Amino acid sequence: PSRLRTKKGHVRDSLMQMCSFLLRVAFAAWAFDATATALEPQSKDRCAKNSNVYLCHYDIECIWCRRQSGHGWCMNWTVHPKSGETCDPLVGCGGHRTRISCNGDVKCKWCAALTQGWPFCTNITDDTKGVASCDKVTHTHVEAVQNATKSSLVV
Repeated sequence: PSRLRTKKGHVRDSLMQMCSFLLRVAFAAWAFDATATALEPQSKDRCAKNSNVYLCHYDIECIWCRRQSGHGWCMNWTVHPKSGETCDPLVGCGGHRTRISCNGDVKCKWCAALTQGWPFCTNITDDTKGVASCDKVTHTHVEAVQNATKSSLVV
C-alpha cells in the first residue's frame, strides 16, 4: 500500500508539473499573439470596414465613394477622392462632419438621433422634435420663449 501511494503521488506530481508547463506554454503563446497583433499596422481609416453605403453612413466621419464602373467603398471624409472617383458631396449642413464645424455655421445645428444616437448636422430651421436632440434651438423656439417671458412680466 505504501508503494502504491508513492506511485500515485509520483503520478500526481508529474501531472501537476505537466499542467503547469502547459499553462506556461499557453500563456506564452497568448502573449506572443497579443504582442504581434499590437505591432501590426492598424488602419487609420475606421470607415474602410463598412462594406455598403448604409453601413458607411452610420458613421458621421465616413463618406461613400464610387468609381464610374459603379464599384463603391467607404472612406474617411478627410481623404480626397482621386481622379474618376465620386464621393458624397460635403456641402451645406450635411457636409459638416464635426460638431465644431457644424455649430460654427449659423445656418446649422449638431444633433443626435433619439433612436440610435447617431450624430448629424442639419439646417437650423429643420424640425427635429421627437427625432433628435440638438445643440442649438431654432429661432422660432427662441422667439416663443422670449414672447412667453414678456407675457409673464406684464401684470
